[in-house]
Amino acid sequence: LSTKADVSDISGRGVGMDVVKTNIAKLGGIIDLQSEEGIGTKVTVTLPITLAIISALVVRIGGRLFAIPLANVQEAVVLDPNTVRVIDGREVVTLRGSTLQLCRLARLFGLEGMEDGPNGWGTREVLTDEAAANGKRRDYVVVSAVGARRLGLVVSTLVGEQDVVIKALGRSLKAVRGFAGASELGDQRIALVIDAPALIEEMAAGGERR
Repeated sequence: LSTKADVSDISGRGVGMDVVKTNIAKLGGIIDLQSEEGIGTKVTVTLPITLAIISALVVRIGGRLFAIPLANVQEAVVLDPNTVRVIDGREVVTLRGSTLQLCRLARLFGLEGMEDGPNGWGTREVLTDEAAANGKRRDYVVVSAVGARRLGLVVSTLVGEQDVVIKALGRSLKAVRGFAGASELGDQRIALVIDAPALIEEMAAGGERR
């Protein structure tokens, strides 16, 4: 992208914008472009949260707690397995007249097939396919959005909304994609804060790395 009409030795090649994109990517952010012919282009830059107090939707996935910033949450609905389709190798559902790609976080985080135990403190039990089919497990879709992009995050339980303090994961874990940090909840349990923009960017690129 260049705003120059003519190319010279020092401008007009679009290199400056590429440098901006590279540095934003190093910070874990993304750039969203929305263009309309004859009107112009809107550039939205989204950077991950490093340390802040935010409102978040706390969810449970495979006996573990996670927090999704409400700024990235549009709505949450019950997932009907009968409505899930596979298009180009990706699971999708139709929600309010548009196609929504799904991301099963239990699979992405290596927690697939695990659920909460009776005490609700992360004790886990393996659910068989038969138990899941009999209705013991009901999943939810949290619709997350960044700019014009949307992604349905599949979780096992909606715990509720909370104000949480996000703390950085530290030097040894800062390279792990998909998390903006961690938070200690009121009951002294730890919840990882999901970096929705990073997940949306990764899924849009066709990746599903654990």
